[in-house]
Amino acid sequence: MVEKEAELTQQRMILRTFRAAEGATRNIQPSEEYIKTMKALERELCIAYCDSNAPRCEELFEQMQARAKLENTRLTRLMGTCQRKYAALGRRWEILRLISEKNSKTVQQWPLPTLVGLSIQARLLEEPFRATLKTLVSQFNESLDDGKTEITWPLVLKALRDAGLIESGDGHRAEAEAIATSDNRRITNYLLFWPAKLRCCVSFGPPKGLERAQAKLREERQFPTSLCDFMRASLEFRDPLLLVAFLANVARHPNFEVVRVKNKFREEHFTQPPNVHVNVLFKAEGLQHIAELQFHLSDFLTIKECQHGPYEVMRSNYMDLAEQGVYLKQKAASFP
Repeated sequence: MVEKEAELTQQRMILRTFRAAEGATRNIQPSEEYIKTMKALERELCIAYCDSNAPRCEELFEQMQARAKLENTRLTRLMGTCQRKYAALGRRWEILRLISEKNSKTVQQWPLPTLVGLSIQARLLEEPFRATLKTLVSQFNESLDDGKTEITWPLVLKALRDAGLIESGDGHRAEAEAIATSDNRRITNYLLFWPAKLRCCVSFGPPKGLERAQAKLREERQFPTSLCDFMRASLEFRDPLLLVAFLANVARHPNFEVVRVKNKFREEHFTQPPNVHVNVLFKAEGLQHIAELQFHLSDFLTIKECQHGPYEVMRSNYMDLAEQGVYLKQKAASFP
């Protein structure tokens, strides 16, 4: 009884700390005035471009760049605030930083390892890849809702160790072992009662086309077999604890084999929104293909998405901006 009361008290303290920090990151999204202004300037730029009015295009483009630089500065400062917010969760944040990097040889295997062959392979597996990941997300969220599924620290950490994601020589291994041996409570006991839609969401990028793949090969001087993002998905979590638990689910799923991990949360200071970048060998229907999964925390993902507009404006010229557009584009949908 005393232990249970102490645990509840600790949970309340974490929740209060987290909610206090959340106030500082509530306004990550750009203001309505900024979006409205950038859309209006982009629209005027497109009209001037169609009219072959170069001086007017330059003038409008300079205005867009000035606003984009200010917005990018605001978002960059927010990363430190987000880091302090998640750090307020204590162990829930530190467990995410325990995930080691894994650098297995990640090259595509295919009887015809050409760009066209790999593109066809990805197209054949795109539908089962999406269906498998959607099912995994649904089952994960349902297990948190019904409170019946046994998701314990030992199970999570065992799956991570079996996948080589917590190395035996890791300096944090002692802490991980302590959690695994002493804390058998279900992970659901630690939840801060996020709504289901904020626990785990997945969105899928469009399959990489041949033209974009060829351009990437030229830019990075790679071989076709090194391209591992023909199939890609982004996973979003409000709680770092849930990110770790879901990664463990992926690691022990029969259709997925984790072959590479880049954990950017291990960095002390973030210069860009961090994530856990994972390459998995997806196996289905007698085929296999290396796909890309990016694991994000909600606030950092929001910053990344918000930085896209300013970044595109700052790196482009007015001709590219008029022809391709930035702020007048539609956003991709997510699931659920």
